[in-house]
Amino acid sequence: MNATFTWNETECIGVLPGGYGTVTFLHSLPDQQVPTGAIALFIKQGQLVAISDQSIEDYDRVLLLKPTWEMEQAYFLRYLQNYSQEQQWLPKTEMQSVPDQFENIIAPYVKEILLLLHWSGYNFQEQAKAPAKKGGKAAHRWSKAVSTIPFYTEYDGTKATVYWQKRNELVIKKGAIMRQETPLNKDGSVGFAAKFALTLRQEQADKYDTNFVTKEDVVLKSVNEVGHFLYFAGTNSWLQLKDSDGKTIDEWTVVK
Repeated sequence: MNATFTWNETECIGVLPGGYGTVTFLHSLPDQQVPTGAIALFIKQGQLVAISDQSIEDYDRVLLLKPTWEMEQAYFLRYLQNYSQEQQWLPKTEMQSVPDQFENIIAPYVKEILLLLHWSGYNFQEQAKAPAKKGGKAAHRWSKAVSTIPFYTEYDGTKATVYWQKRNELVIKKGAIMRQETPLNKDGSVGFAAKFALTLRQEQADKYDTNFVTKEDVVLKSVNEVGHFLYFAGTNSWLQLKDSDGKTIDEWTVVK
């Protein structure tokens, strides 16, 4: 692995190959704040004690991860937390799902991070398992029965009726109200999730009007795509889409 290191009295910066980003090794955080756009790995007595975008108080050393490309930070944080629990570096808690399109981008970056940490001598110890709910990404199964059920959503000013009509096809019925404003990062840039949503909208540009109301049915491939298309994600669409009795699409289709 061809990582490049630079250091001074307060920090050592490892540059990941392939343009992935940097890992900064610090004894403590300046001003006790995790910089914007960074994720911190907090270490105490050789154990990973927390992964966060905000500072904690009790740690011996901190590693700052800074990707060089725009990434949905919440999904990156979830992925890294899930991975650390699977490796038993953190106590088990209920894992949060990461959409496949983000996981496929984040995974190679995390692989490079772990290689750099390994060669830098950071081989985290396993922690004792804590009692927790069953973890891992939930699996969902389509059925002909569920294909006839209308699911409704009203979130962040949007409104739609959705059918899961085939295994890899969800249809947003004509007349759906979409979110108009594109959400921006704190620095005013368009984040990865918003870019993905805008790509979906561009592909379906002839199916909604200038008021962002669909004038035809829109067919997408997944529940996550539906959430991005309608309201730029920002919530768990498996729990957002509900039938007329309030039962979620997750409850209808989750594999137990």
